[in-house]
Amino acid sequence: MTTILKSLFDTSGADGLTPMERLPIVLSMSPNFDGLYKAILEPCQHLPHFLDIISAIALALEPLSVAQIAHILKVETVAVINVIIHLHAIFQIPGDDRTPVTLWHTSLRDFLCSRDRAGPFLANHRALGYGCLSILAATSRGLPESPATQYSTLFAKKHWTRFLGSMDGDTFDEEFWDVTTCLQKASTVTTIAEFHFCVFDKLLHHLERVASSTNKRGGGALPPTPPAPSPPLTQGTPCDLIIFPGASY
Repeated sequence: MTTILKSLFDTSGADGLTPMERLPIVLSMSPNFDGLYKAILEPCQHLPHFLDIISAIALALEPLSVAQIAHILKVETVAVINVIIHLHAIFQIPGDDRTPVTLWHTSLRDFLCSRDRAGPFLANHRALGYGCLSILAATSRGLPESPATQYSTLFAKKHWTRFLGSMDGDTFDEEFWDVTTCLQKASTVTTIAEFHFCVFDKLLHHLERVASSTNKRGGGALPPTPPAPSPPLTQGTPCDLIIFPGASY
């Protein structure tokens, strides 16, 4: 690993290449560079909004600019720049706030999206899901159009669905109030029923766990949750919004 890092950040400049230009060459030498990515990411993980920012870059369904990332995550552009500037060896950093930030190599996305490999650097759709849905709700109330609103209009549903689909029962319990609060704030969205449908199955499981926990503590049984009526599938209902228990998204 030390040899790899020295090759990547060679200060002699004998080859005339920058670390960003060396990365594809170094990656071509070996199929496993998890250690390299961890060595680059670890010194930066204390930075504010670090995981949300690298998740946004890795999971964006089309490349996002610094301005878009800041708008969606509700942070200052300087916070985004402060993270990515330390990761110039693995991210292509543009010279302005409007050009997309991209990955130097797709293997980084594979690493960040693998629970077994990424560890604390595992990318998730949480910030993109909440951020895009909030922007979509604000747009319905008259928020001026911007690149961030355009992205949210196209992809809010997918990020929200993938965020919900990635959670197990315990994680959803922890997120329960944030999820319901976000949906309440987004109640002005004309397609909000689609978002409620995404969360409905997980909400039922949450209530069942609450009831079970209450019974174990001797608090008395709660009435059984009635089966949910199946909503009619009309033309235009997006099939990728339906979450099936145990499915992978």
